[in-house]
Amino acid sequence: MTPEMHRVAPSRSIRTLAVLALFLVAALIAIALVGARLRIPRELPPPFGLAATGLFAFDTNGQVVLAEPDGSGIRQLHPSDPGGSAVGATRDGSRQFGATFSRDGTHVAFWQEDGWKVIGGNAEKAADLWVVDVDGSHAMNLTAGLDLAPMPFAPAGTWSPDGSSIAFTADVDVRMYVVAADGSAPPRAIGDDTLAPTYPAWAPDGSLIAFTGIERKADGELAFPPVPKVYVIRPDGTGQEQVSRSSGGTETGILPQWSPDGRMLLYDVDVSDPDVPPIVDAQGNPVFPEAPAPRELVLAEHGSSGWTERVVVERSARWMATFSNDGSRIAFLRSRPDMFDGDLFVIGVDGKGERRVSDRLVNLSSPCWSPDDRTITMLTGPVPADWEQAFGWPNRVYVQFPVEGAGLVEIPAGTVAGVLACSWQRLAP
Repeated sequence: MTPEMHRVAPSRSIRTLAVLALFLVAALIAIALVGARLRIPRELPPPFGLAATGLFAFDTNGQVVLAEPDGSGIRQLHPSDPGGSAVGATRDGSRQFGATFSRDGTHVAFWQEDGWKVIGGNAEKAADLWVVDVDGSHAMNLTAGLDLAPMPFAPAGTWSPDGSSIAFTADVDVRMYVVAADGSAPPRAIGDDTLAPTYPAWAPDGSLIAFTGIERKADGELAFPPVPKVYVIRPDGTGQEQVSRSSGGTETGILPQWSPDGRMLLYDVDVSDPDVPPIVDAQGNPVFPEAPAPRELVLAEHGSSGWTERVVVERSARWMATFSNDGSRIAFLRSRPDMFDGDLFVIGVDGKGERRVSDRLVNLSSPCWSPDDRTITMLTGPVPADWEQAFGWPNRVYVQFPVEGAGLVEIPAGTVAGVLACSWQRLAP
C-alpha cells in the first residue's frame, strides 16, 4: 500500500462522518421544530396555579381542534375514521366535543359520538370518552363497555391532578364514573343511587370530587321540580357530603369550581322565588326559561363546623363563573335583559373590584382563563333565537379578552357544541 493510499482513506472517512453528522443535526432540528409546533411539553407545569400558555382546544363543526395562542394554525386533533379503525369510529358523521386538557398539558380528553343506542329506555345519541396525546397519537377509547349519552355542551369529565384518572358523568340518569386515563382499568361507578350527578370537578389535592347532584325518588326517577345541590365525594365513592344550602332553586350549581389552592368551592345558587311554580309544557314536561334565574355567586369553605357559604356577587341574572389561575379573581357572565347572552365581568374573591371586561356581547359559554391569567376566552356571535339553539349555533368566534389593556384575539369557531368546555394547554413557566 502506497503512502498516497494512506492519505486518501482517512479523508473519505472524515467526509462520511461529516455527512452523517449533518443528517443527525437536521433530524434533531426537525424533531425540535415538530415538538415546538405541537407544544409537546419538555418540562411539566404544576397542575394548578399560574403557568405558561400553550395550545387552545375546542370543538368546531363536529371536530376537536387545536389552535396556537394567537389563533393561528388551527388543525384537527385527531381525525374521525368512518371505517371504525381509529378514534371516532363513526357511522353517520358523528361529532367530537367537550375537549379537556390534562393538567400537565400532555393529553386531551373528549367525547366521540357512536351512533344511536337505546339508553335508559330511550333512543339516544351515544358517545365514548376518548383520550389522545397532544400530538394526536395513542388514541384510546376508555368507555367502550358502557352505553353513555353525555351532555354535548359540558366538558369531557375532570382530570385528577396527577393525570392518572378522569371522573365523568354522562347525563342526569346515570352514575358518576372514575376511569384510568391510560386505559389500564375499566370505569368504576362511585356514589349511590340517591343522586343523579353532573359537572364533576376534581380537587387540587386529589382528595375530593365536587359535583352537582339532583335527588332521585324511590322509583329512581328524578324529583320534580329538580332542586340541584353541590356535593363532594371521595374518588373511592365514600364520604359523600352536601356543600350548598338546601334552599336553592332549579338552576343551582352549574359547573362548580375549586380554587387553585383547594380551600374553596365556587358555584352559583338560584335565588328565584320558590313560590313560583316551574314552567311546563302541555304534557307536564319542564320547559327551560328564556332567561336565567336570578342567582348569587358564592364561595364555600370547609371548617370545623362543616361547609360555610359566603356571597361574592349579590342576586343578579348571572352565571358561568371560573377562578383565575392565581386564585385572586373570578370571571363570570352577567346576562342582559331577557336573554342568556350578556357581558363578561371580573371580581376579586373578596367581592370587591367588580368591573366589566368588555362591552362586546358574549354568548352563553364558560369564561376560559389563559394559564398566565392575561386573557379570558369566550364565545361571541349571533344571538340564538332561543336557548336550545345556544348549544350548536353557527358562525361563532372565540374571543380572547385581555384582562388588562387592549387588543382582542379572535379564533374562528363555526358551530360549537361544547360551549362550556374550552380548554387551554398548561406549559411549564
